[in-house]
Amino acid sequence: MTAEAQAEARAAQRAEARTYLSETDWLVVRQAETGTPIPGVIRQNRAEARILLNASNDDLS
Repeated sequence: MTAEAQAEARAAQRAEARTYLSETDWLVVRQAETGTPIPGVIRQNRAEARILLNASNDDLS
């Protein structure tokens, strides 16, 4: 895989992670407002998305 293809793949992964976080933000708001817990799998997936995005940001430093 070329460097350009790798960069495109990473960009696609970052975009997917941002979209996932955006689409599940309502669950975080619901938990804050009503105390209804976020399902474990969603909580885990959100954590993984944040790790991916934070790692991507570290690459830019």
